[in-house]
Amino acid sequence: MDFEPTERQVYWRDRVKNFIEDHVRPAVPTYKQQDATGERWKVIQVVEDLKAKAKGEGIWNLFMPPRNDGHHHVDESYDFEGPGLTNLEYALCA
Repeated sequence: MDFEPTERQVYWRDRVKNFIEDHVRPAVPTYKQQDATGERWKVIQVVEDLKAKAKGEGIWNLFMPPRNDGHHHVDESYDFEGPGLTNLEYALCA
């Protein structure tokens, strides 16, 4: 059996890894600061900013591939964003 990742798997894994290193880890102090202030249940702005940045870089909502098993998603009218990675491909990014 060949357990080497495919080029597609390496590509997405590395994009996510680089995003975490370049944007998420440096934002942790800001997250902690924003989390410590105000109400307990709130939207934390730095998280919203990172989500927008991830969407802009095409690494948001990587999963939800089209089904190929004869079944359909609940609502086929919805067009999923992202590359539609399989569970195996997504596992390397998670």
